[in-house]
Amino acid sequence: MPASYHINENDGLITLTVTGRVNMADVHAAAGALIGDPEYDPSLPQLMDLRGMELDPPNEESQKPFSRFVLRSYAPSSRACIAMVIDPELDAQTCAGAYWVSCAVGNSELFDNYELALKWLVKKEFSTAVQASGC
Repeated sequence: MPASYHINENDGLITLTVTGRVNMADVHAAAGALIGDPEYDPSLPQLMDLRGMELDPPNEESQKPFSRFVLRSYAPSSRACIAMVIDPELDAQTCAGAYWVSCAVGNSELFDNYELALKWLVKKEFSTAVQASGC
């Protein structure tokens, strides 16, 4: 499957990976399956690896339902930080779409470097947890 996710409660992280040629319906289905999964915990940070993605140009038939899903379901359900990693060689339309999602969700950041995304996620999520515990 070109879009898949993994919930790792032990490490406290959700990963969503999109590789190969996909369309908006593939991405929508994977994200919908994630938040519908009984093991989904919206307080877990998420790492979205979109570096290997080749997105088919979206059409209105797929774009509108995906946008509604992001704004009405995904963004409100996500309480933790989300790091999105893209390939800087992606076409401008795909980069703009990823940027739109990161802005729409609100608690996310867009990166073109995997290591920096992980560093940001660890700093935002795990340093916050340590501060909250009083350590």
